[in-house]
Formats: sequence, C-alpha cells, structure tokens
Amino acid sequence: MALDRGDAVAATDLAERFLRAIADEDRLERAVGVEVLLRARLALGDHAEAEKALDELRSIASVVDTEAMRGSGHFADGLVAAAAGDHKGAKGHFEDAVYLFDRSGAPFETASARLELARCLFTLGQPEAAELQAQDARESFQILGAAAEAERAAAQLRELERVDETLDLAGLSQRESKSSVLSRRA
Repeated sequence: MALDRGDAVAATDLAERFLRAIADEDRLERAVGVEVLLRARLALGDHAEAEKALDELRSIASVVDTEAMRGSGHFADGLVAAAAGDHKGAKGHFEDAVYLFDRSGAPFETASARLELARCLFTLGQPEAAELQAQDARESFQILGAAAEAERAAAQLRELERVDETLDLAGLSQRESKSSVLSRRA
C-alpha cells in the first residue's frame, strides 16, 4: 500500500521487515515481499539493489517452477529492463508475463503485466497496441473490483488519448509524433 501511495521509502522498509521475518525456505511468501522490494527500489532509482532483489526472485522461480512464478520472474525482469531504458527487452518480458499469468489463472497479475506492457508499447511507438493493452487491463481490474488499479489504467488511457489528440492537432506523421513524445519524456 505504501508503494501505491508513492512512498517508496516506506515500502522498502516494510518489505525488508517482512522479508526478515520470512525464512529463506518459505519461497512463495518471500517472492511476494521480494517483488515489492524490487518495485520500491526501482521507484527510488536504486537499480543495484533492485538487481539484487531480481536475482533472489530468479532463484525462487528456478525452484518453484510454476507458470505463475515464471510469470512473476518475467514481470520483474520487465520492470528492471524498462527502468534501465531497455523497452524492447521489457516488452518481451511483459508479453511473456501476460501469457504465463493468463495460463495460470491469475487475472490481477495478468492485468498488471498488460498495463506495464502498454507503457512499453507506447514508448516503442506503438500507441494503438498500447491502448488495447491498457483497455484490457482496465476492464480486468474493474471486473475484479480493483478500483485503484482500474483508475491507474484509466489514467494511462487518458494520457494516451491526450497525446494522440495533441499529435493529431500538430499534423505530425506517426513516426514524427512518437519521436516528439519520446524526446519530451527523456
């Protein structure tokens, strides 16, 4: 919840406290805390510590070899790749996470991966595909009753639509418009 409020410092502290209380052998419980720690570290810009969390998550996934756990590994890899600016690599990881989460019957996780995939697709100059992924994520979150996540997806959709309208008004080509947006974000 601290991470959802934008308080990455508190999220880091809470995740570390949680992980200290969980034995290394309790891999599934640790995986949840490690993923939160990874996201909090990325939010703080602490990529080295995020990589350490990613290594632990990979280690857990190698032992707990389920589709859902492999999906979690791809999701985490995607988050780290996107934070490092490797959006093409992140896209592949998020696509794999969507597939694996969906196959394992994890709708919330599938929607979360779709939302991250939408961000990558937009950054890679694929706004239509990004919009479809964000719409699917929003609809899934709404069905699940995950109001905060549904609103996050809706906000991303509004941003995509706003950027498309702005670019259409400017009369730019698709390629020029995506280049313009990406240069403003950098």
